[in-house]
Amino acid sequence: MKALVLEGHAPIETAPLRLVEMETPEPGPGELLLRVTACGVCRSNLHMIEGDWPGVPTQLPMIPGHEVVGVVDRLGAGVTGFAVGDRVGVQPLYSTCGTCEFCRSGREQLCRSKEITG
Repeated sequence: MKALVLEGHAPIETAPLRLVEMETPEPGPGELLLRVTACGVCRSNLHMIEGDWPGVPTQLPMIPGHEVVGVVDRLGAGVTGFAVGDRVGVQPLYSTCGTCEFCRSGREQLCRSKEITG
């Protein structure tokens, strides 16, 4: 698979993203492999690329983009509710604490412990 990879923060006009050929991952138990058909890159991605937010992303290298639509390509062991060929969208919010005032009031996007895809 091909991906634009960020290995270090830099201004976007210096072209810090590198197009690389990567091995296609295998889905593990409870996971599915998505063939991405469209991925938006919004201003929050540009902030991450340029290093405007200290500590975000938490790991480099990373593949920017968290507004994803695609097709289920493979299923890992134990996956239910999806079939190969299903068209799906990916929620940018990967995880939250589930216990703070924001999570308990339906405003998970404000959770201070949230993690987003990317």
